[in-house]
Amino acid sequence: MQVSLPVRITTIILGVVSLFWLPWAVTLVCLFLAGLAFPPAAFALGVFADLLYYPGHGIFLGTLWGLILGLIAAAVRHFVKTRIM
Repeated sequence: MQVSLPVRITTIILGVVSLFWLPWAVTLVCLFLAGLAFPPAAFALGVFADLLYYPGHGIFLGTLWGLILGLIAAAVRHFVKTRIM
């Protein structure tokens, strides 16, 4: 799956912007799309979400969701790449 560089950068920027202005469900979709463009981006954005909104107790949900969505996006990306080639 060949994604051009401007599209990758746009989806990652959309993921960062969604952390500030969009509801959490839309942010998860944007994290998944950023993970499709660049798989470690979903994890990095999840860590960034925890740095922004972590209350000081409990588990790191942003990092957990970023890791899960990043792994799913990497699996989807690998599946699409092997089916196309």
